[in-house]
Amino acid sequence: MSNAQDCCPQCQRELELERRAGLVLCTVCGASLPPVESPKSGALENAAGLTDTERRRLHICFWLLLVAVPGSVALVLLASNSNFVPRVLPVWLVSLFPPWFRCVLCATTCAAGAAYCLCKLRGLGRHWVSQLVYVVSWTILLLIATALVCVGLVLGGCYFLGLVP
Repeated sequence: MSNAQDCCPQCQRELELERRAGLVLCTVCGASLPPVESPKSGALENAAGLTDTERRRLHICFWLLLVAVPGSVALVLLASNSNFVPRVLPVWLVSLFPPWFRCVLCATTCAAGAAYCLCKLRGLGRHWVSQLVYVVSWTILLLIATALVCVGLVLGGCYFLGLVP
């Protein structure tokens, strides 16, 4: 049984097709259609189809991964020096990947996770190919931005310490 909002107020015709097409007039009698009520504000979802809880979790995940990029690279550099950290992995496994490759791998992994969260938050890409393109492009942009921030912090620290004239 349909409610009064799904029927034309003049000819009582069902308005399913008109609602889908976004029409404001009845196609049979030309009467003005009543506006569609929006759902309650607590039940609203954004364009990406995420609830407030999902958006909050994606925001937290994004910022943790974005902050974890420089931290993970620093930890890999620290862990590559055996004087500071005891060996956890076998020597043959550590020797497979040089320290620079481990740094690039950690930074790329964290940036890709942050890019995925960002793409989910913005609702970019409905198909897996377009999602992959968005994630790869955002990963590259986040890596460049992180590198610029890190270089700026290093240069600012050197200037503060008086190492740069």
